[in-house]
Amino acid sequence: MVLSIVLATIRITPKIVFEAMSSISTSTLKAWIKEVFGESIMAKRKAAFSNI
Repeated sequence: MVLSIVLATIRITPKIVFEAMSSISTSTLKAWIKEVFGESIMAKRKAAFSNI
């Protein structure tokens, strides 16, 4: 929420997007996504029905 306030006050350019995407590793991004969003519903279904 706090970060969205910042995004509303700056002009996002391709250069800013490139710098942001270049400054973080894929593994760090995947860990953040898992922490923030958790497991997807499809992943939960797959785990639930994998033993059947």
